[in-house]
Amino acid sequence: MNTIAECKHSIREAYTLATCNHPNIVKFIGASANTRMAGIRCVVIERATDASLQEGKHPPSLGAKSISPSFDIYSKVNYNIWRVMLWALQLADGYNYLHSCAEPIIHRDLKSANILLSDECSTLKISDFGSLEIFKRSKEELQSVNQGSLFYMALEVQRRKT
Repeated sequence: MNTIAECKHSIREAYTLATCNHPNIVKFIGASANTRMAGIRCVVIERATDASLQEGKHPPSLGAKSISPSFDIYSKVNYNIWRVMLWALQLADGYNYLHSCAEPIIHRDLKSANILLSDECSTLKISDFGSLEIFKRSKEELQSVNQGSLFYMALEVQRRKT
């Protein structure tokens, strides 16, 4: 944390996550304050017991670290259309919750690494709210701000970024 703006952003991230209460959003447990600046050093969330969707895309490479090394996603998960539909519905339900708040929350960094799995991969949870935006600005202003992971951005946003 170097600037006041960064401190404000970290506090907003922790506060926003603390106010969310949905089965498909990671639960906020606590935060550690930075004593040098009035910011947040770290945010503590519930433990995802299985993996992220990123880990589920490909078999683990040599030296890759899993969230839960004892859980082998490839031997436990029956990948089929129903599993994928369940995850898609849970993701949509979580995003609907965020966008339906009194002040809608825009995640802005949806990618497989930020989607965690629990309960033997039957429950999907949205995590990493570091790029969040509270929808107070106009839609045009929000769309003009290029933030998030380039590989996962919509093409029209990528074109404006390059």
